[in-house]
Parts: sequence; structure tokens; C-alpha cells
Amino acid sequence: MRIQSLSTWKVIPRCGVPRVTILLMYSAALASNVDQLYEEMRHGGPMPAVPMIVYTAMGIDASQTIFSTEEVVRAQNAAKLATNSAFVESLSGVEHRVLEDASHAMIHAQRPDAVLQGVRDLLDRTRH
Repeated sequence: MRIQSLSTWKVIPRCGVPRVTILLMYSAALASNVDQLYEEMRHGGPMPAVPMIVYTAMGIDASQTIFSTEEVVRAQNAAKLATNSAFVESLSGVEHRVLEDASHAMIHAQRPDAVLQGVRDLLDRTRH
């Protein structure tokens, strides 16, 4: 079965397989659709003018160093920062928040204060 969306993934029985294994399998399956995703994004039209905050998590998650050196992960983070900065600069009214002390996969757990503040800030912007 080719996993195309989370709704497809939900029908796969766990069968005693650890949750992290299932999530890794799901991520790998989604990555197999990356060409289709890029094609859809190319033809998706312009970004809407909506309040947006882009977070860039610069911390290193332990799982990243399983398959890469810390030096490689730092280089990836630098590229991610440059990419996210260029994205933010390409749109109007978008804010960029860089978190040095949170990793991409764990931003919600390592910096819940920053995530919640972002939600509050966006809500405030939509009310004015």
C-alpha cells in the first residue's frame, strides 16, 4: 500500500509495532511522493496574504546525529536558515523567529512557550 496521506496511514493496523517505527515508515512513504508534492506546489498559485510566523529551529536533535555528523547537521541548519529567511523575505507581513535552543522535530516540546506565543501573536493580528 502506498501511503499518500495521514488518512491512509490511520488504517494501517499497529500490530504491536512501536509507534516510532510506524511514524518513520509513514515519513519514508511520504518522502516517496516528494516529486508529486513539488509539482503540486509549483502550480499552486501565489501564497495568500495571511498573518504568518515562520520558525527556524537551529538546535540539534539527537536523532539527527544517528545518520549524520554534528558538522553535517549544522550545515543543514545553516541551509535551512537561509532557505527560511529567503521564503520570509519573499512575502509581505511574515515574521521569522529563529530558535537556537530547539530542534526541528521537538520544537513543540522544547519550546512550548515560543509556539504558544506565536499562536497568541497570530490571533492578536487577526483581531485587529
